[in-house]
Amino acid sequence: MEKKRILFIDDDMTLGTIVTLALNEAGYETYYQTSLTAITSVINELNPHLLLLDVEIGKDDGIDKALRLKTLASDIPILFVSSHIESSEVARALRAGAVAYLKKPFELEELLAYVQHYASDTVAEIRIGHFIVNQK
Repeated sequence: MEKKRILFIDDDMTLGTIVTLALNEAGYETYYQTSLTAITSVINELNPHLLLLDVEIGKDDGIDKALRLKTLASDIPILFVSSHIESSEVARALRAGAVAYLKKPFELEELLAYVQHYASDTVAEIRIGHFIVNQK
């Protein structure tokens, strides 16, 4: 069975190491980088199942970048992790196409639950009468 590929982008190297180790231990193939440099080609090469993205990566804005990435890879879920806890930032990230927004500091158990949910190949279905709607 193929391991799910997770791409994590955050300029906090300590957090990057901790999250990468935790995800690898949980059975994911994790790729970590500290900047958005060449992110388009990295995504094309890796074809990740999930993108974990910080809001503020150096001088770059992860939410603005997510808007552009969604046009490139609309099927890759984006989960934001950030110390920006204002509801306006959370709303901006969700409007940009994020599936969730974890506020730092977060528990690894919570992150792993989100990753397991959104990196899954399982397609949830909603039945309304005779109609079936796929959520993914």
